[in-house]
Amino acid sequence: MKLLLGAMNSNNRGVKISAFQCLIEFVKIYYDYLKEFYVPVWEATSTAIIGNDKELAILAIEVWNVIANEDKERANNDV
Repeated sequence: MKLLLGAMNSNNRGVKISAFQCLIEFVKIYYDYLKEFYVPVWEATSTAIIGNDKELAILAIEVWNVIANEDKERANNDV
């Protein structure tokens, strides 16, 4: 996870895009382990969301969309 977070802050746009794509998949698979990383993920994604690169912004929003969907799915399974 730390490697992904570092890559999300890279100066290389391609590396950033790949890191965000990997993070989306990471969230789907390792959701249970993500909570301790919410703050650094928020810092990296919020920077991308308010930045000038629309593709990165969309990927950053998708990270939180996946987290919200996973939260919702797990809440529905608990009922």
